[in-house]
Amino acid sequence: MVSLIGRAILLAQLLFSLSLAAWLMSRSGYSAQLALAWGLAAGASLHIVIVLIEFALASYAGSAKPLNDELSLLGWAQCIGGEIAASFMTFSVRQPFFGATPLASAAPDSTRTPIVFIHGFFCNRAIWRPAARWLAARGHPIGSVNLEPVYGSIDHYPQLIDRAVRELQMRCGQRPVALVCHSMGGIAARAYLRDLGSAAIARVITLGTPHQGTFLAQFSHAKNARQMRLQSPWRDALAASESPELRALFAVIISHHDNIAMPQAIQTIEGAKLITTSGKGHVRLAVDAEVWQMIADELDQPTISAG
Repeated sequence: MVSLIGRAILLAQLLFSLSLAAWLMSRSGYSAQLALAWGLAAGASLHIVIVLIEFALASYAGSAKPLNDELSLLGWAQCIGGEIAASFMTFSVRQPFFGATPLASAAPDSTRTPIVFIHGFFCNRAIWRPAARWLAARGHPIGSVNLEPVYGSIDHYPQLIDRAVRELQMRCGQRPVALVCHSMGGIAARAYLRDLGSAAIARVITLGTPHQGTFLAQFSHAKNARQMRLQSPWRDALAASESPELRALFAVIISHHDNIAMPQAIQTIEGAKLITTSGKGHVRLAVDAEVWQMIADELDQPTISAG
């Protein structure tokens, strides 16, 4: 479904670009090449505008940054530019055209921990394509899931995750698997553990997950977005169902400059291992090589049992 919506958005952008180009040619006397260039640039600017609005809201609702993590003007430019590039590649290239394509994977008999990737809100598995290639090259067998309905309750997702976990275990000799989750995917993983238990899970690593809710969720009326609002009763009930042993399975990676999960500093789970980074926006967390190394380092740690 996300692939279809993404293609529809791209088609609308293309039609807008062509219409603008035609207008520029007829009213301003631009050459066809120049008018088309301006039209395409205007259509592509959607990502820039959205990301700038997100960072503006993050400056209002975000947490105070540790002194060592304050960015210079150049640092902010690199942070915002990196997020724009990650957003464009994710929402205009990977997700519209590769959402149904399996991710790269190492051989099932590899000794590395198998991974099930879980994406976030309004995404699909294609966001993980670069990370999967990198981790598969290190020897990790890979599985993934597309969470649907796109705007449905997070309570719908545990069965989909369970299917992906069981399929990967069948390929890998029933070994425990790691869940690597971006954004809402981390909350979906917690719902999976609530409903199906942790017997099949070696580790859970979340990237930019709004574990305590996000300010931006108030602007959406989707069921899963409402569940991610600050002070969400649904999320409070989820947290109350978790034992200290279960939370010890988690490694939580957050960025102090996340433009979606905000306030940033609170986005962890009591009892989980917290890993912080800076200068990275929300989508970039899933496509950044430094973050992939953090994931690999965590997967190299001894397996933790939830009891």
